[in-house]
Amino acid sequence: MVAGSSAAVTGAMRRAISLLWPLPLVPFTGLAITEGWLSFGGGEKDIILVLPLAVFAIVYVFAALLLWALGVAPAPAARRATLAAFLFLLVIWGTLFALVLMGARLP
Repeated sequence: MVAGSSAAVTGAMRRAISLLWPLPLVPFTGLAITEGWLSFGGGEKDIILVLPLAVFAIVYVFAALLLWALGVAPAPAARRATLAAFLFLLVIWGTLFALVLMGARLP
């Protein structure tokens, strides 16, 4: 065993956990909404709120893994991945809003 390799594994695990935390949040949020532990007043329509959270989590994880592969430090990688995920959601919402304003019928 190479000296210091356990510290490197621990550091890599810590970094992976810090960059991948949104993924387990999505199913737990969905469970909390469906069980009634978390209510936003929309009844059964509240589960639709999990979709933007899932999109955010997926984009965040892909951006964080890409930045990790590029060698960016964990704190800036988390900030940039968060910004990328929010901007992605804003582009999607803006596009849907523009389509609705133009009179497009969404499924």
